[in-house]
Amino acid sequence: MGVLKMSYYYGWQNYETWLAGLYLDDGKDWQNFVTELLGEEEDEEVTEAKKVEMLAEYLKDYIKVEADMAGLSDFLYTLLTNAISKINFTELATTFLDDSTPFLDNCIPFLDDCTDDW
Repeated sequence: MGVLKMSYYYGWQNYETWLAGLYLDDGKDWQNFVTELLGEEEDEEVTEAKKVEMLAEYLKDYIKVEADMAGLSDFLYTLLTNAISKINFTELATTFLDDSTPFLDNCIPFLDDCTDDW
């Protein structure tokens, strides 16, 4: 019988999610971005769950496009896409949309001072 193994990386589901968050969190106003992404749907009542789902899908597509454009050998591309498959995009989207949880508050374990100034 298999054993379910859960591992966390400094409060994130795994290293890949943490690292993707560092890359994607560029000070962008994700709430505003999702509102713009919704466009015409803005008139409708859009739940937080729908916003998270839309942002997670956008982030996943964005990372996949970045990987495709990297021009890597087949071996390196396979390694990269395997790492991408481990990213929890829903966790990232939820964190990015939660104004009360700045990403940098628990993201950089190797820095003494985790601030926006780095």
